[in-house]
Amino acid sequence: MENINWERVKTFADLNDPSDIEWLKGTVKELQENMEIKINIIEALILEPNRESLLSICHQIKGVTSNFGLDKINDLSVKAEYILKTDNWMDSITQLKLFKNHWIDANLELKNKLNL
Repeated sequence: MENINWERVKTFADLNDPSDIEWLKGTVKELQENMEIKINIIEALILEPNRESLLSICHQIKGVTSNFGLDKINDLSVKAEYILKTDNWMDSITQLKLFKNHWIDANLELKNKLNL
């Protein structure tokens, strides 16, 4: 599985249209800022787990990553959210610890593809 589903991105931006690329760059910059904040929150919650806060942040990430075609991170958030809804919710920490590295990879791919 790739970090980014570029076919998904192409549903809302023409990667051959300079104006779409400029719009996408601005949107991705907002995504980068947003994801950095969310990753920091996850890292803090890994140290002091709170089920409701983890559910909330996973749900938010699931939506954002689905919209942007960040399939690996989306898959992690779906799995973590599912586990958080079970009696063994602390098992979600294993999934949550993977978020940062997958975001680093996806962010690098975004930077390279869009010349950010």
